[in-house]
Amino acid sequence: MSVVYNAQLSPTKDELIAEWIAQQPWFEGDASSLEKAAGFRWDDPAGAVGMEHIIVRDGSGKHYLVPLSYRGLELDGGRLITRMEHSVLGTRYVYEAESDPVYRHAARDAVRKGEPQSVVELHEGEDVSVQEPTMDVEVIGGPGDLHHDEIGDSEISVNYTLDPSVTAETGVRGTWPGQDEPVVLVTVK
Repeated sequence: MSVVYNAQLSPTKDELIAEWIAQQPWFEGDASSLEKAAGFRWDDPAGAVGMEHIIVRDGSGKHYLVPLSYRGLELDGGRLITRMEHSVLGTRYVYEAESDPVYRHAARDAVRKGEPQSVVELHEGEDVSVQEPTMDVEVIGGPGDLHHDEIGDSEISVNYTLDPSVTAETGVRGTWPGQDEPVVLVTVK
């Protein structure tokens, strides 16, 4: 289960995504026109790393996947996007999730366990509720389809530019409001 707090963030997720995505060679849109379309999370069993997939849509209607990992300590060798202040958890280091070993482990676990997204528990002061999913996520393939036995040997590939024509043998794919045809999000080999 992923625990999320209703907190003040600086910079906000919208701000950090707009700044980061504008620098990516695969992004062709207007970063100022981005809006969140959907998202899902993966769980770190140790509870130290938050992992979130945010799907954004630009003004032309094109969708992009932004996978983020949030940590309380810096990750040596990770691709840092920004440092964020979180009103409940304090300083968080936000990384391109694909560069985070905990994310890579979670991607493989999603396929191995058949659990493509975690339940999100939202904490608002003393109130706790389960957040409704904003999209449907499903596993492609299964444990027997993985090409490697060890987590460290797995190849993880994020489909940043979401295109329904992309296929994969193993990984996760999803649909969301306005996107009825499943789209490959992350490939795990």
